[in-house]
Amino acid sequence: MRRAYGIDGVVRWCRTLVVVLSLALLTGVAVTAPPAQAAAAAEDFTLSLSAAELGVDPAVIRRTVPEIQAEISKAGSLSASLKQSMTDNPVTKSNYDDADWVDFKGSLAATSDGSSMTLTVPASEIQTSASWWTKFGAMVVGGLAGYGLRMVCIGGLTSSGVGAATIPLICTPLGGASAGFFASVITHAVDKDLNTATAWRDIVLATLAGMALGYLWEKYFVGFAKEYLPEAFKKLGTWLASKVPWIGSRFGTPLAEAAEETSGILIELEELLDEAMADWGSSAGSSQMVAIASYIHPGADPAAWNRLIGARSDKVSVMVANVLNGPDSKRNTAWADVINRGHASGKRVLGYVPTGYLGRTDIPTRLGSTSAADWIAQIEQDVDTWYELYGDAIGGIFFDEGYNVCGIDNDYANFYEEINRYAKTRHPGAMTVLNPGTVVPQCYEDTADVLMTYESDYAAYYGRNSNAALNYKPLDWTPADPSKIWHIIYDVPASEVARVAATSKERGAGYIQITDDVLPNPYDTLPSGAYWEAHQNAVTGGVPIIAPPAPYSDTPGPAIQPATNLTVTKVDYTSVSLSWTRSTTGIARYYIVLNGNTVASLPGRFHTTTIGGLNPGGNTYTLSVVAQNFYGTVAPTSNTVSAKTLTLTGGKTVTNAKVTRSGGNITYSADFLVPYSFHRVYVSPTVTPASCWLIATDSPANPFCGTWVIENSTLLSYAGATSGQWSWNPVAYVPPTINGYTYSWTVKASDAAGSSDYVSFQGEGYGPLTNVYTSK
Repeated sequence: MRRAYGIDGVVRWCRTLVVVLSLALLTGVAVTAPPAQAAAAAEDFTLSLSAAELGVDPAVIRRTVPEIQAEISKAGSLSASLKQSMTDNPVTKSNYDDADWVDFKGSLAATSDGSSMTLTVPASEIQTSASWWTKFGAMVVGGLAGYGLRMVCIGGLTSSGVGAATIPLICTPLGGASAGFFASVITHAVDKDLNTATAWRDIVLATLAGMALGYLWEKYFVGFAKEYLPEAFKKLGTWLASKVPWIGSRFGTPLAEAAEETSGILIELEELLDEAMADWGSSAGSSQMVAIASYIHPGADPAAWNRLIGARSDKVSVMVANVLNGPDSKRNTAWADVINRGHASGKRVLGYVPTGYLGRTDIPTRLGSTSAADWIAQIEQDVDTWYELYGDAIGGIFFDEGYNVCGIDNDYANFYEEINRYAKTRHPGAMTVLNPGTVVPQCYEDTADVLMTYESDYAAYYGRNSNAALNYKPLDWTPADPSKIWHIIYDVPASEVARVAATSKERGAGYIQITDDVLPNPYDTLPSGAYWEAHQNAVTGGVPIIAPPAPYSDTPGPAIQPATNLTVTKVDYTSVSLSWTRSTTGIARYYIVLNGNTVASLPGRFHTTTIGGLNPGGNTYTLSVVAQNFYGTVAPTSNTVSAKTLTLTGGKTVTNAKVTRSGGNITYSADFLVPYSFHRVYVSPTVTPASCWLIATDSPANPFCGTWVIENSTLLSYAGATSGQWSWNPVAYVPPTINGYTYSWTVKASDAAGSSDYVSFQGEGYGPLTNVYTSK
């Protein structure tokens, strides 16, 4: 059994890392080769490292440099702050020899935009002896590299969703330890006793393996180390190689040669560490967690939510919140309560966002478009809305209605990758799930942290569904992340829960949901009692693995031209449509900027889109477009345009309600002037029934009584035992015809036999809840 150390223990083993790596610096640092500039100390010494060279967001440098500056100030000098990282540990203190340290004052500063940081030592601090100068060279180069790795760690763990309080416990000691490690490698190169890259790999791995006793290692550091450390060594080696001519001019040929050899070792370490770390955290492959598509309204079944939130979070690790087919446009207090409590219990609460198969199956956006660009813009705006309404309690996004075709040049997979990048870049630490509900080709591997590749019933899971198309199909590729796959299996008998869980494990599912609920909605209840306990007991538990955003290329790109000729092509009550001329250089994406804030990121092939979610009533908005290439470079902003939304007549969002009967059919139509997630038509009977769905009207004594409802595309009949219960049976599929703002539904009169023409047209979600009635 692995021992758990707690936070104090974590601090101790992190400091042990500092000891193991940094004490290497104290061996063999005496050198005699005279540097070229040993006697020329009339100028300040400066050494810089950029965000691009590290592959980190400049925001990390802007955030971290002040922390380091405070450490230097508290310690009294740059060298003392480095020394402090070792001497505050009892183990180090008993082995440390001050005579081996080179003392000097200095500073670290960042550019205002965070693009780089510079270590500076005043000329007055520099001594002229060859021994001092060479020790100093190894220390400052190694020290700045250590600061760089500390920032790589901060950027990586932040993207992985680690709490701000935890990051310093890992990254600060790692940076200090790395400074000693890099300086030690350089020093050994000067002494001509530098071992092979394989030997240094073993030193690194042995040291990091010593950290594997702590909970934080298991939960956070393994994923970060595998994702970032090998490439970080390569980047720092590349940076050091670029400094070789400068090092030669400042420190002399021996140190330049040492730096060049060291850079080669660091670059070679990338591949060696990559291979060696491949099996790290392999226990993740044996982990399996319960993830719940929890589409139950908190007010309808609070006990179900209490069971879900109260479950062990290492077993039940993920739950999905769905307010109104997405986040809606205003905060819902009942949903906020369960989202906050779920987050506080240690679970990932994911916000539901439909992706409409990117319009490939003719599903329209809320604004009625089937354009992939318009779908991407709506999806990304919904992502931001979840975080705007519910804050950091949202732990990621569940992208439903996922397409599963690669497309020409993997276009559709690339579109989802862009959506995934947007979510993770805008909301660091976001977990993402894409739900095609069936098998996907390997081009989809990097479209989300988790892919749902099965969503059907128990019979189909074992190949016994009468509709063979629904039967389980295995992937024809193996995900690199062993917990990447999620299966939902419904209509499972209680006696089969353990068997289904074992089968899903054999099929590579890291996340499962098993339920005895059935169609048409297998998500409107949560199992209870022995069934729920059996479901939790059937999984081993674990921690979700969250990938960072895909990195930019580290190769400098060509000059980038801005988008031009930005034009407003259409304005309505809540949206504005745009068109622009694409840049002439290779563009990865276009950022759409609304009133100074980024609201969407479109793949570079697009040059039109529609931005929704605006307020009606003559509000004026300013918009622009910013191009970015595949190297992360952004172009100057395009021209800016303004748009004013239309004003609703009388403030009405639903108008022109009509009912017509012809040839055995009934047609219901109305104009919905703002987008809604739910378009409903409630139909009353000619004879007052024993029970019905009640809607308040202007006359409290006479509520509307509906016994049929068309909800989006389905006609249903009331099934509640008493009035006011939300219980319906499906009758027929009746998709609307949409012409501009007008929605029309045609149903067979026989499917609504006994219906009157007294009807309520209702819009709900993303607009004000509205009911408009026809005449009695």
